[in-house]
Amino acid sequence: MGRGCVLIWLVSLVCSLSAFTLTDPEVKVNGRKVFLSIPPGKLENVISIMFQAEIQRKNKCVSFNVTYATHPWDSEYEMEFENEITSDSLIRIRTIIEGTDKKFTSLETVHNGDGKKSEGQLSNKSLESLMSKCQQQSLIIEPSKPSKDSSNHTFNPGQLILEENFDGQEINNSLWTHEVRNLYDSRYELVVFTKESKNSKIDNNMLNITVTRNTVAKNNSDILRDCTTTKDVTSECRLTYPDCKDKENQHNKMCRPKPFDHDMNGSASIHTKKKFSFKYGRIEFRGLLPRGDFIVPNIVLKPTDYTPCDKLSPQIRLFSRGNKMLQTKGDLRDFSGKTLFGSVLHWDLCPDKPMKCSFDKYVSKKSETEFSKDFHNYTIIWRHDKIIFKVDGESIGKITDQQILKKFQTQCYLTLGLTVGGFENFNPDILIEQHLGAYKHTPSMLKSSLKFLNDWKQPSLVIDYIRVYALDERGY
Repeated sequence: MGRGCVLIWLVSLVCSLSAFTLTDPEVKVNGRKVFLSIPPGKLENVISIMFQAEIQRKNKCVSFNVTYATHPWDSEYEMEFENEITSDSLIRIRTIIEGTDKKFTSLETVHNGDGKKSEGQLSNKSLESLMSKCQQQSLIIEPSKPSKDSSNHTFNPGQLILEENFDGQEINNSLWTHEVRNLYDSRYELVVFTKESKNSKIDNNMLNITVTRNTVAKNNSDILRDCTTTKDVTSECRLTYPDCKDKENQHNKMCRPKPFDHDMNGSASIHTKKKFSFKYGRIEFRGLLPRGDFIVPNIVLKPTDYTPCDKLSPQIRLFSRGNKMLQTKGDLRDFSGKTLFGSVLHWDLCPDKPMKCSFDKYVSKKSETEFSKDFHNYTIIWRHDKIIFKVDGESIGKITDQQILKKFQTQCYLTLGLTVGGFENFNPDILIEQHLGAYKHTPSMLKSSLKFLNDWKQPSLVIDYIRVYALDERGY
């Protein structure tokens, strides 16, 4: 807090004798999540809050998380843990407040697994002892970090650092790179990314990315001659051998891409990796989102440590799904084209098996009409301590989970694209079956998809402009 680095456990913190009286936070528990709140009326003369939560079971730390907040205050702050919080757990909460007088106030409370405050005393109030139990998840946060470019140069607050108006006749290759790869075999996404103008072009000074039905003929595997993937080359490039990607083997007849099993849908994805990246900032764009069954726009920030084809890449993304009627099974959340999502897709160990699973942390906003009906102004504010999503100046929500945000404490690049289906976009386990039609994650999915992908009234992502600004003095 303040300007210096703050170690989450704040071992050296000496709480100043401030006149501020700290109220116990209200704690609610739901599965793997803990929700914390302090009435806004109790936060006058407060600059920032930090909540530290440790889940104990049998006097051992089994999980730890932290969230950090500044004004304007939310009604509730959410933390997500690796495993479900059981009834025999204890939740130790440490709340640290920074007042306008630059003094700190700290309060420790203990809660049962249901969130109710425990009558028991803290078994150990020593921060050093807590660190010894949870040291592996300690983390450093630097509030008010400035925006930086790929050379670590610090921008002036609020400085415009990228303006792309899509002027001219062609996509600017000095800024954007096309992906060329087959996503059906590797991700069960029903597209081949191409460089063809029918899938990506500049029209009337706007970028148009369009998915076209069955336009990649099954015998036209030569479209993958310029395949850009560096991973899964046998599936995404349709190569018989992985070494076929090597330059010395590319003219070998045995290394020609194999024909597709079916005619394929064409689409496009472009990115700025190796050409433009930045760390923290405000991204603004005016766009028209697509409308069509299982069509999803990729408007994404990815860390430069990951390639565009890396399956496990964490992503900051903003999108709406195309289906008219699509809901979850349990709480009937609306996944149709009338709901806009701001999300962080990330990968961690699965709770029930020794492999990595995708997790989508998101906020959303429902509209009376589809987001494909009109152009809207979209904003992503990427800070070290939160990611804020907006549409037409109104907040959709923000993500403050520090365990997720630490995956984005590095340079990121932009991706714009359009896909159909896929594991990360449509999970049959949580969606109502009758809304899915014939959609299944199986090798025969492409054939069956032809029966129900019949509502593609607006299969294009249209971007008028995209601008990236350095964060201003307020961090926005």
